[in-house]
Amino acid sequence: GKQVIAEMNRVGIMVDISHPSKESMMQSLQITKAPIIASHSAVRALADASRNLDDEQLLALKANNGVAQIVAFNTYLKTDSAERRAAFAALRTEFKLGETVSLVGIRRGAPVGISEELREQVLKRLLEIDAKHPAPSRATVKDFVDHIDYAVKKIGIDHVGISSDFDG
Repeated sequence: GKQVIAEMNRVGIMVDISHPSKESMMQSLQITKAPIIASHSAVRALADASRNLDDEQLLALKANNGVAQIVAFNTYLKTDSAERRAAFAALRTEFKLGETVSLVGIRRGAPVGISEELREQVLKRLLEIDAKHPAPSRATVKDFVDHIDYAVKKIGIDHVGISSDFDG
């Protein structure tokens, strides 16, 4: 990775940190000699999604003279509540479902590598979670602008851009 970043710097290719982990992003900042970009991320303070940037990452990006392109993607602008996420984690533990078993697949009736009996039990619990901890409504333009405003206030307009990914 260090050699790749050095070569990217040498030939003028931007280092994009929207996909890697926070640790990888912070290491990239230590290595690069050029500004980096988060081509399609949002703000973790407003939506706790893995691709979103927390305040420490935003400030590090600013110090690098980089840019955070705020993405207009529903699941990065609005995320499940902490209670809903905890309920899903507890369900996975209760039924011994690994991270590779798709809860979305279970909802849709897609084959997910579990028995039909187990799928029905899990589906019943998913419906209970939905009733107790409803999913958030779809993101709006206001939600998108809130992320842009937060980032601009945190790191300045010179370090914030607008990405696409308008969720289809």
